[in-house]
Amino acid sequence: MSNYFITYEQVEQAALQATALIKSQPVKINRLVAISRGGLVPACLLAEYLDIREVHSLSLYSYHPDGTQGDITVLVSPDVPDAPDTLFVDDLVDGGKTAEYIKQNYPNASFLPLFSKKISPDYIVKPALVPENAFVVFPWEPEFAKKRARER
Repeated sequence: MSNYFITYEQVEQAALQATALIKSQPVKINRLVAISRGGLVPACLLAEYLDIREVHSLSLYSYHPDGTQGDITVLVSPDVPDAPDTLFVDDLVDGGKTAEYIKQNYPNASFLPLFSKKISPDYIVKPALVPENAFVVFPWEPEFAKKRARER
């Protein structure tokens, strides 16, 4: 599996496109929940672009250090209402377990990944597609810094 590097500029562009689409929706988003850790930067950008002050985090994981995926483990759950004005934000949908968790536990809220390996009609806006067979690396991950160091 090859690495697919996403630049900060691509993240920012995806967040700006998502912002425009969110603003065109009939329901006004009043609170964001960042899926920790990958969704922290995208949620921060959306909070700024949408002028949303109420930002929470949901800390969970399904990938283990060896790269294998297991069941969802929730570390910290936010105290937010399951309401249409709540938007959960993540960087990437890969296997879809996090998206399934959100849909099952917050059926009235919305979910927005900035990038995805597959499209679902459940997303509030269509995310940018990335190659399904690649390992996606974001600019805030150590592997991205290693790549930049090799390029210098």
